[in-house]
Amino acid sequence: MPHETAEPYPLTNAYWKTQRAQCHLDDLREAVSTFCADAHTVTSEEELERDQVRYRVYLKQPHVSVYLICGDFLQCLRTALDQAVWSLINHRTGIDSEDSEFPVFEKSLNSDMQRKFNKKTVGLSDPAIIYIESIQPYNRPAGLPLSTSRLWCLHELNRIDKHRRISVHAQISLASQDQFGFVVPGADCAEVSEERTDYGYDVVCRGGYKNLKPKISPFVIFGEPKRGIFMDIEEIGQLYNFVTDEVLVALASRAK
Repeated sequence: MPHETAEPYPLTNAYWKTQRAQCHLDDLREAVSTFCADAHTVTSEEELERDQVRYRVYLKQPHVSVYLICGDFLQCLRTALDQAVWSLINHRTGIDSEDSEFPVFEKSLNSDMQRKFNKKTVGLSDPAIIYIESIQPYNRPAGLPLSTSRLWCLHELNRIDKHRRISVHAQISLASQDQFGFVVPGADCAEVSEERTDYGYDVVCRGGYKNLKPKISPFVIFGEPKRGIFMDIEEIGQLYNFVTDEVLVALASRAK
């Protein structure tokens, strides 16, 4: 169901955008779940000379529709931030701003960037401006990469999606040793390694459990490798929570 809020005004339009984003997110979750349910097949080959079993994992890749749904989700969510800024400015000043935007800056503001920040936010209340500045990517904890900023990830993925496809691909995770199956008394645990191949993965098992088929779970990663963004579907969902339950709530409380 779409997110609902008791008192959306003056951010009514922004919340409508997040409600549409929620629809896209629901569709995206369903598409990913359907894909993962039938994303791979496995064959096995025992390699006696190496005392190991090689499991060949043939991994499909998501249909282009998954990328398209994700792009729609990101666009609605990023637009909600811009519309929130416009709405707050209009609410306080009555001005239909043509320059307003929710600013996102990677680096600390020099004089030129400060002018750009001010131009995007002029008309907002001081508390709203202070809050927006506080969540800028450059204010993340020292030593952490940009990808830990949810605001930056949303902004960057949406920016990339306007020009080219964001990366959407399948990967696998392997169960821990104790999930291989029943315990064989006196047997060694399975030693497991994985190798990337052109068809997916080779999972190589050695030791006493090598003939017990490992538990393989496919999942989908969204992101941009060149920018260090790698997000699964739950982390994509966290972007929605960040905008709807944190940023918009904070801005609404700083409307005047």
